[in-house]
Formats: sequence, structure tokens, C-alpha cells
Amino acid sequence: MAERLMSLQKEESMRRLAPALLLSLLTLAFASPIALAQTTGDTPTAGTASATGDASNTGDTSTAPHAPTSRDRPIYHDIYITLKDHSQIAVQKQLRLGKEYLSVHKHPGELSFTATVLATGLKRHQQVPYLHNETDFDVAFHLVFANARAHDQYQVSYAHVHEFIPKSKSNWQELRVFDSVKR
Repeated sequence: MAERLMSLQKEESMRRLAPALLLSLLTLAFASPIALAQTTGDTPTAGTASATGDASNTGDTSTAPHAPTSRDRPIYHDIYITLKDHSQIAVQKQLRLGKEYLSVHKHPGELSFTATVLATGLKRHQQVPYLHNETDFDVAFHLVFANARAHDQYQVSYAHVHEFIPKSKSNWQELRVFDSVKR
């Protein structure tokens, strides 16, 4: 009988605590991204939702409260290089330098690294008159960073600034960089 009474008391306590626990969980779920941003120094910027989730007057079309900013999302950093010397030896040298100085093991927060060359022999259908297939590059590097902070650290890293660029730039004719995030 005493066990049954204790069981009923526990059930009653849980019923009384459930609304408070639910409220606490909801508060944690919504406050955690804000607290994380504040502790890491990432703050909402123009064009992003504010800490209250208010996206009005920011240009942000997202309706989700506390949507991550571009700084919170993985950064896709793509580099397309047109070389002065288009020979296979020069292309292989540029690929080797990229692999040596830009690869994942060199940069904290870098999630992936791929070194590629121009794909040739593909048939491109002209579905629209303004379609332009880029073919004026020799080498491309595709890097993915965990967030903008990791990207920013890579930009000023020793391997990038004092090794890769100085050892590569003498053969660069044109360098194009495309940075993007998932929406």
C-alpha cells in the first residue's frame, strides 16, 4: 500500500512539473543559438535575423525564428585559376601546391578539400541564350569550412599567405573566387 501511495505522489509531482519542464526545454531550444553566438562572438549582422528572431527590415526572407546567419553556416570557398603556362607540368605543380598548403590537415575548421582541373569533352546544351559555360581556367580548388570563423582563419593562415600564394602567383593569369552558403 505504501508503494502505491509513493507511486501516486510521484505521478502527481510529474504532472505539476511537466508544464515547467516543457517551458524550460523550449527556452533552452530557442535561447541556445543566441547564447552560443554571444559566447563565440558571432552576432547577427545586416541582412540576418536579429537575436529575437525578428527578420523585419533586414532583407532576410527567412521566416524561421533564430535562423542561422551566413557566419554560422558552412562556407563553400571555390577558387578558379587560369594559369599563364597551361602545360601539364604547370597544372600538376599548381595542383600539388594546393594539396600541400590548402588541404584539410593544414586548416582547423576545414571540412573538405578537392583539387580539380577543367572538365573537357562535355556537351553543353544551350537551353537559354544567356547560358555561358566557363572554360577559361586550368585548376580549381573547392574548400568547405565549418563556418565563417574557420574561413577567416584560413584566409590569414601561414600556409595560405606565406606558402601557397607566393609559390603560386607567378604563374597566375587570373584568379576567381566564389564564396557561398546553403540557404
